[in-house]
Amino acid sequence: MPTSPNTYAVATAIKAIMAGATVNGSPAYANTIIGGLKDYTDAMPVGVVMAVAGSVERYTLGRSAKIHDKPHFNIASVVPYASASSAEQQLYAIRDAVTFLFAQSATLSVAGPVIVNMVPGSERYSFPTINGNNCRAHEFLLEITYEYFLPNGPQP
Repeated sequence: MPTSPNTYAVATAIKAIMAGATVNGSPAYANTIIGGLKDYTDAMPVGVVMAVAGSVERYTLGRSAKIHDKPHFNIASVVPYASASSAEQQLYAIRDAVTFLFAQSATLSVAGPVIVNMVPGSERYSFPTINGNNCRAHEFLLEITYEYFLPNGPQP
């Protein structure tokens, strides 16, 4: 079991799941990235992973206190909005592929117990303008709960 948090490893594992999403046998995204870019109009459709919130809870005391680290990641899919019909069709197909992968994912290929949950009520759709280009986006929050322990217990 891990003995410290590793948020970047969690983000990398989320990115790997997103990169594995397919629509009609082809990759759902042209690019998946961790963090935001000023302009990713040439990278679309793009999948974005960004940490936005979280919490840390100690739930045992003693020599090896266990910690639940619960980062929240904003998962976004962005497509160009040249045609309303094609943008909606593409975005819905990507949404379905990606949410399905996270709904069935029990692990993230990171050490220790991991629980993956889409935060209820967090899905939203928007029309961002990126570098002057109209886009269509779908976003949701993903809460990851993973465990590590303090090998020397809590310190005074």
